[in-house]
Amino acid sequence: MAPTPTECTLPSYEFGRLSKRKVVADFSGGDITSDGGLLLIRDIDDWYQISERLSACFTDQREARRVQHDLKTLIAQRLYGLVQGYEDLNDHDDLRHERLFGVVLGQLESQHPRCAPLAGKSTLNRLEQSMHVSSDLSDSRYVKMSLNPTAVESLFVELFIEQMGREPKRIILDMDVTDDPTHDFESNQLRLWFSSFADVLMQALRLKTLAHTELADAQFGTIRRKLLKLGAQIRISVRRILVAFSSASPIQAIFQAAYQQPQRRPKPG
Repeated sequence: MAPTPTECTLPSYEFGRLSKRKVVADFSGGDITSDGGLLLIRDIDDWYQISERLSACFTDQREARRVQHDLKTLIAQRLYGLVQGYEDLNDHDDLRHERLFGVVLGQLESQHPRCAPLAGKSTLNRLEQSMHVSSDLSDSRYVKMSLNPTAVESLFVELFIEQMGREPKRIILDMDVTDDPTHDFESNQLRLWFSSFADVLMQALRLKTLAHTELADAQFGTIRRKLLKLGAQIRISVRRILVAFSSASPIQAIFQAAYQQPQRRPKPG
């Protein structure tokens, strides 16, 4: 006799009544994200090619046939996570299954049955360890990527100049005078650079797409909360991927302005 298929019933949670209707909550909503504004960040990244140009500062010595996540995608995943407020690498053990991250990174499905579509904390940790290794990684089993620090520093300058409409007459450096000693500053150097490039993405979004909106002078935290942390339902079909926001969202006009600017401007270079 054929076995009877098991049907799992999700728990539901009742929150009283509204008139004659029960107010019930459960976790059957399907693919829902709280990071809908990440689509705008991907457009900015495509515009300035920040992830791609940063990946050129690394040397990847992994065996190509064994690579599941290419270097540019790893860097973009780390930067986008930082932009959205996911600072801890442990967050990526959940984010590697997040559908919208998969959409913007072009990794909606895994190429290997034992792997998630995106990288987890261990893979990203190996990326961050590339600051501390020599250029010869033939004897290294764990870390197979190395970094050219001089190229990273030059990229910061290039991106700064590109985002300026004209050459500035004066540059004021606002130095942090706090003393935060660490046992090994180098151990946090690449993580600090990743955070800085995430700020470059946010600055480009604010400077180039939000100039004539109420968020033109907003702090990054405000932009993240109002524009980037948007709840959305993700509907995936054969013909399209729809990211559906709330019809009552108060941010619609700003989102439209932020979307239109990258479509109108030529890419630098």
